[in-house]
Formats: sequence, structure tokens, C-alpha cells
Amino acid sequence: VLDTRLFKGKCTDLDRALGRALGYLEGEEASGVAAGRMKKLSEAREDVRGLTSNERLRKDYKRWGEGAKAYGIATVPCSLHDWKADDPNWVSEVAAYGSKEGLPLILTMHTYTDTHGAFRRQLSVHSTDAALLAACCTHLEAPDHPAVLDATGDGSLKLERVDI
Repeated sequence: VLDTRLFKGKCTDLDRALGRALGYLEGEEASGVAAGRMKKLSEAREDVRGLTSNERLRKDYKRWGEGAKAYGIATVPCSLHDWKADDPNWVSEVAAYGSKEGLPLILTMHTYTDTHGAFRRQLSVHSTDAALLAACCTHLEAPDHPAVLDATGDGSLKLERVDI
């Protein structure tokens, strides 16, 4: 339900049938109940208040590669600003998490809704290897970078430096 944003994204007929059976998909006589349920589910999924930095990292974490070529990415549903406010030592916690996982590189993708109701993304790059970190940042800042995402959701990224 959440990954398809109320079945508006990629989903199968079976997904839609299950959604309808569970009351998360509305027919022609929509009452708004499904949208209200979706809003509550989204809010619950994105509420990370009370979670430690370690728990935020583990919540939605993926790992690729092995050894020196291994890296991980954690999607954290809050802004860098909010995470820093909740845990002033979050950068150290990310470094400790990467070290525990044996990762020379860990990325955190921050997803949140700003005060104007717009969906936003921020990416932070953490590495114990200064040369690797510099190479990643150079790659991300390249004007012809083909694989970047838009902070506002339209398909391109405007990199913005955030002091942490």
C-alpha cells in the first residue's frame, strides 16, 4: 500500500484486488476512507521520533557489494535538520554503523515533506576513506551526472549543500 502510494504506482491486479478487499482501494463511489487510511499509514511509517540513529538506519537499509567495494544505503524518513535536532551525534552514529557493517561507504537518503507540503529528498555521503568520499562527491556534483533524483520529484536533482 505504501510503496505504491495508494496503488497509483507500479502494482499488479492482485495488489489492487487485495487493496480493495482490505479497504485501501476505493471504487467509483469513493468515500475518501482509503485516502484517510493511507495518510495515517504514511504518517506512521515516517514518524521516527523516539527511534535511535541506529534504529533509523536499520529501518530501510540495503547493502551491495563485498569488501572494499561494499556500500550501503539507508532511507531515513526525516530531514537532515530534524535528525540533527533529535540526535546531535548522528554523524558519529552513521560512522559507527558503517564500521560495524564493514562498509567503506554508506549513504543516507532522507525523505520528508517540507513545511509547504512538498516531498523532498536529501542525500548524505559518509565514508571512512577520504579519497572514496572525494570521488563520490565529485561524481555527484558532475554537471552530466545521469543517475540523480530531483529533490522535488520531477526527475532531476539540484544539489544543495547543507551544513551539518
